[in-house]
Order: sequence, then C-alpha cells, then structure tokens
Amino acid sequence: MRKYVELARRSFLRQRMYRVNFWLEFPATLLRMVLLVCLWRALYGRLPQAGGLTLPQMTTYALVALALRSTYEFELEPLVEERVHSGQIAVDLLRPVPFQLYLLADVAGTNLSHLLFRLLPLGLVTVVGFGALLPPSWAQAGWFLLAAVLGFFILFNFFYLVSLAAFWVVNVFAFYLGSRLIITFFSGAVVPLWFFPPWLEAVARWLPFQFAYQFPVSVYLGRVTGPALVQGLLLQAGWGLALALVGRAVWGLGCRKVVLHGG
Repeated sequence: MRKYVELARRSFLRQRMYRVNFWLEFPATLLRMVLLVCLWRALYGRLPQAGGLTLPQMTTYALVALALRSTYEFELEPLVEERVHSGQIAVDLLRPVPFQLYLLADVAGTNLSHLLFRLLPLGLVTVVGFGALLPPSWAQAGWFLLAAVLGFFILFNFFYLVSLAAFWVVNVFAFYLGSRLIITFFSGAVVPLWFFPPWLEAVARWLPFQFAYQFPVSVYLGRVTGPALVQGLLLQAGWGLALALVGRAVWGLGCRKVVLHGG
C-alpha cells in the first residue's frame, strides 16, 4: 500500500507545479457557469418546476455537475497508446506493481489535487457567486464526497478499459472521443436523466454512467437518502469493481499480443 501512496503523492506534487494552469482555465469555467445558469433560467421561464426540480435546484445541479467535470481528469487513452506503440509498455510489464493500479494511484494523486484546488474553489463560486444551494446537512455533504470518489473509480476503470484498445488498433482517438460523448450523454452530466423520454431513461438506468455524475449530484441535493442512498453507493462500488475486473482481464489479453525484440 505504501508504494501506491507514494505514487499518488508524487502525482499530487507534480500537479502543484502546474497550478497556474487552473487559474488560466478558471475564467473559461466561470463563463460556462454563467451560460448554464442563463440557459436553465430561459428554459424554465415561469415554470415552478420541471422533472421534479425547481429552478434553484436545477441550476445547482448544473453547476455542481460542471464543477465535478472540471475536477475529474482522465487522459489514459493517449498515454496507453503512446506506451504501446513506442514499446515502453515493456517497462510497465516489468514494474513490481500492476499497470492498472500504477495508473490508478497516479490519476488519484492528480484528481486529489483537483479536488482541493479546483472543486473547492469552484464550489465556493457556485454558492457565493451564483446562489447555488448547499447540501441539506453536513452528513449529506459527506455522502456526496463519498459518491464523488466512487464516481471517480467508475470513470477511471471505464477509461482504462477503453485505453486498452491501443493493443488492437493504431489510433485510439475515435475511442477517446466516443467514450466521452457516451459519458456526457448517459451520465446526466449536462441534462439529468429525469428529462429523458421514458424508454431512453430506462436504457440509461442499466448503464453505470449515471453513477459518475447524476447520482453524486442527486446526493448533494438531498434527493437520495436512506436505503436508496445505501443501495446507490453499493451499486457504485459494484460497477467500479466489475469494470476493474474486466479491465484486468482485457489487459491480460492485450499483453499476449505484445512482441518484444531485444538486441
């Protein structure tokens, strides 16, 4: 466990070396927040609520989801593609830690940095600057953070699985783009699943992506409590573990295709 903590720590410190990047991106994120608030205010008009959400709840949902999207960072596909095609994957095969866990520790350190220096400042802006609602209680805020961490675990394992396509294809950009479009649409990151047609919402409910964004934000709003909250957290953990096991199996298949030449 100590070696994974050290990998995460180094990744965390590496991100702090480039903290100026956040402040360069911050104005663009604020602009996106303003546009989201204006959009939902225009869509609601004089409606008291839609999809079971009042306008303040909907704007809070949109802002918190955007803050999460700005916090999560997964660039596994280009990384794995470069290592496979350059032959550096041979070094990863010799590491004393599994490649999947090595990447998980590295990405966890990066996202921990983003949690402290992106999510918290953006959360402050959403509440103070845009009047977003606070969680109903401190306990609910804690459950939200746990749900966000489990959502991170799901996204990591999904993108790791997609990145392994590099063992079979020359260019993974199509997979990179397609996976993010699927996540954006079926996770409720932009439009909550409650606004989907019933048949499309039913399809989305069978996929793990709702647990990356819609479920954590629903927990934040207090729409998921009690047994439903426990069930949702267990489903999050189950989906994350299932994707991790599938990724491990696909990694094994990919390694069989690797041919190393010495000299």
